[in-house]
Amino acid sequence: MRPKREDTALAVNPDIGRVAQRVRAVCRKGGVYLSAETKNGHEAKSVVRVSPEDVLGVMARRLA
Repeated sequence: MRPKREDTALAVNPDIGRVAQRVRAVCRKGGVYLSAETKNGHEAKSVVRVSPEDVLGVMARRLA
């Protein structure tokens, strides 16, 4: 499944390992930009770029 903007994706961050982060952008050349969210729902300032092969999955729905 290809990630879309605003999806929550499980990906491999080359610096820290597996992360679950919000997809901020998907480039036509293949880069996927991810950013974390703070506990109160605001976007963190750090954005990381990973390759599409590093995206392991996309959250299908949120559990209550």
